[in-house]
Amino acid sequence: MEATNGPVLAATDLSSDSRKALVWAARYADAFRVPLIIIHVVHDPLDDPGFYRKNENDPMMPMEEIAKSMLDDFVAETIKDHPDCTVLKSAQQLLVKGTPTRRIIETAEATGAQLIAMGSIGRSAVQDLFLGSTTKAVIKSTTIPVISTRVG
Repeated sequence: MEATNGPVLAATDLSSDSRKALVWAARYADAFRVPLIIIHVVHDPLDDPGFYRKNENDPMMPMEEIAKSMLDDFVAETIKDHPDCTVLKSAQQLLVKGTPTRRIIETAEATGAQLIAMGSIGRSAVQDLFLGSTTKAVIKSTTIPVISTRVG
């Protein structure tokens, strides 16, 4: 498979499956010397309300600020656990609000991504038989190649 110059887009829902996808994406981006973009779509999922925990010191903190802090911690922990993935340190982080499937595809198209990396099953309590619903929807809705990783 020949890589283009476009970036690799790693979509994360902050789950262990999406961490595995992020590490895979970082290694791929490093091997082909292309940029890595990490995207997290902020939304309040019906099947997991309150995912963005309220800050006890500031209960009025906007969901986006909490999500940004969670994403920063997620990436920092991934860097700590995988110091060989040097491209993670220079990766662009995007935090967007909306419906995950639509925003992941829009971002991939807008950035000219050559590949989308996602976990196969996310943090959702409601899961499809083999693939998470967001991953399945992205695969069905884009012509950009999608790699799906799974823990376990």
